[in-house]
Amino acid sequence: MVPTKLLMAAAATVVTGDFDRDGVLDQAFVRSANGELQVVIRGHSGEAIVYTAQPGGEPPYLGKLPAGTYATACAKGIGSRKVPCDPRSIRVAGDTLAFGTPEASQAAVLWSDGRYRVVWLSD
Repeated sequence: MVPTKLLMAAAATVVTGDFDRDGVLDQAFVRSANGELQVVIRGHSGEAIVYTAQPGGEPPYLGKLPAGTYATACAKGIGSRKVPCDPRSIRVAGDTLAFGTPEASQAAVLWSDGRYRVVWLSD
């Protein structure tokens, strides 16, 4: 079970940005649903659940990545052997949602081909 204080802090965080590049501000937030924590982006065309954390874990923090180039987890050889690896790095320009857990992991949520895609970053 997620400690109530951590869940309340995560639930109170709303990050605003044009994450889908449509010229309209979107809202990203964490919510609890069906015993899981979900990272959600809400825009003018509806909601997208971009990540679901398993129960018992720490709630993910939310923020925006500053513009720049970031190494991905695939650059370190981390990832599934069954799924094609992301590029070794990504370049971020414009509003890009980031989420993760302190001192554990960080991901970028990229808008590509009409949908959101999560790319795990290297430390």
